[in-house]
Amino acid sequence: MKFAVVDVETTGGDPKRASITEIGIVLVEDGKATHSYQSLVRPLQSIPPTIQTLTGITNEMVADAPPFEKIAEEVGNYLDGAVFVAHHVLFDYRFVKEAFKRAGITYSANKRLCTARYARKLYPKLGKYSLAKLCSSFEVVNEQPHRALADADATAKLLVKFLSNDHAKAYETFFKQRSATLNLPYWLSKERLIELPEEPGIYRFYDKSGKLIYIGKAKNLRKRVRSYFSGDGNRVGTALVRMSHTMDIERTGSELMASLVEDHEIRHHWPVLNKAQKAIGMKYHIVHYQDQEGVTRLGIHRRKQSLHSIKQFYTLYTARNWLIKQVETYGLDPSKCHVSSWAEGEIVSSEAHEEGVAALFKGVAEEQESYVLMLPGREVNEKGFVWIEQDMYKGTGFVSGEDEINDMNDLELFLTVRKSSPTVWSLLEQFKQKNPMANYLSLEQVTNS
Repeated sequence: MKFAVVDVETTGGDPKRASITEIGIVLVEDGKATHSYQSLVRPLQSIPPTIQTLTGITNEMVADAPPFEKIAEEVGNYLDGAVFVAHHVLFDYRFVKEAFKRAGITYSANKRLCTARYARKLYPKLGKYSLAKLCSSFEVVNEQPHRALADADATAKLLVKFLSNDHAKAYETFFKQRSATLNLPYWLSKERLIELPEEPGIYRFYDKSGKLIYIGKAKNLRKRVRSYFSGDGNRVGTALVRMSHTMDIERTGSELMASLVEDHEIRHHWPVLNKAQKAIGMKYHIVHYQDQEGVTRLGIHRRKQSLHSIKQFYTLYTARNWLIKQVETYGLDPSKCHVSSWAEGEIVSSEAHEEGVAALFKGVAEEQESYVLMLPGREVNEKGFVWIEQDMYKGTGFVSGEDEINDMNDLELFLTVRKSSPTVWSLLEQFKQKNPMANYLSLEQVTNS
């Protein structure tokens, strides 16, 4: 059997946005290395300074290197008919496949082998399976780490050792798997994946130093986690195979609760692999103030917090439209509300304007929503809840049937305070539209009865 051991150096971690700067290939046939290939590659973008430091490959070094399409045929000849092998194979495979695609060539390896997972299967007690650790354990010298041919050569030497000790041909079991287990990180076994609950919840991935690198939510935890490592994976799945060291999960009882917890934790921890939901929580506040003549004026201020705020929005469009509507409803003076360019109306006296402002303040206070939304809990004898008070999102929690809840003070003992965001209000509004018969309780109704 022919194995093509591949390593690529790149400008980043996402093959859709980054590109190859160097490729190294070592062919292994009949238990020994037979041929090798190496080439610098001119990338589609500049190499970030951090990667230049890591690999030693500079922009000057690749300036005159051939683009991948110039070497695609030669690379293809090495890969043709071979098992595609790499340490954390999904990363290198996806970059090579994308490079061929950009060159107008369809490439697919029917058989792929990850030496990290292969080593774990053969030597389950090693504990660590990085390329450097395996080279140390099996006395393989890597002449130039983080350079493509040197890493490919070191990986090939490891492969030869593994094959010589694999009398049962365990590597063939990887070829038969075209499910999520094929691309699982070395630390995540099929058995552990199967043990994940098929329930709503959130999952957290950590790197080897214990740093949180990704948070997600799921309607079905097992199915969602599995999806990251199925087929050719995705941006996050590829990164998790390389970077993650462990994970934990938290059952939430409902998909809405999972979404709310996920949103809060992403904004609190800012994991490196979470790209969405990281916008700074600025709001558009409808504020009131008095000018030098003692006239009450209204305006729109954009900031996290604002004194004299009577209502908050997450887009300028909704804030402006709401204010225009109030001008029309309460007969306010548009020129004193910063909307004279959009609102139409007759000339309003200062007295009528002040009366309208007073009525607006009263109306806003009466319109503010306060409720507790009851949701399924994590266990049969438990309920989840979402607490909204005077249009403010306070947070979420869980109560069991054995907890004595007589008023809001009792409920507050079970509350986990969470940050609000545009995502929170969007989630709550969508849930309300899809579940008009959901259990919404006024604050006075919150008791065990």
